[in-house]
Amino acid sequence: MYTPLGDIPDEYFGRLYNLKWLQLVSAGADRIIYGNAISDKTVLTNASGAFGEVISKYVIGGILCLFRDFFSYRENQIEKHWHDTKNERMICGSTALILGCGNIGKCVPTRLRAFGAKTVGVRQSRKNALNLTKHIPLRNLICCFRTPT
Repeated sequence: MYTPLGDIPDEYFGRLYNLKWLQLVSAGADRIIYGNAISDKTVLTNASGAFGEVISKYVIGGILCLFRDFFSYRENQIEKHWHDTKNERMICGSTALILGCGNIGKCVPTRLRAFGAKTVGVRQSRKNALNLTKHIPLRNLICCFRTPT
């Protein structure tokens, strides 16, 4: 079974026990594993590691939009107001906290450093934390919220 939209609809849960192989186009498989969508004998593969380069560029685009106040400038452009919003910030000299240093979390620091930012990463182990300015072990955090994948 191939899931082009990246997820299995709820109505399939509990009906896929004869499935031999399930290929997800996403990295996260928690919903499939913990939702008992497939049997223990089903081979489950995912796209972990496939999106770091692409998604990290979206992350940088979002950061640029926020730091350079693109949304306000767009509103001003629509209203034909040509003045400075004075809400811009520089990425250079800032510090970014990256929660999770998987494939995407490894690609983002490299791009942020090109803008002069420091990067602090939070990960369970130092493994794959080479692109970071500083690594903080997950066990040293007092509180961390993470959305399920």
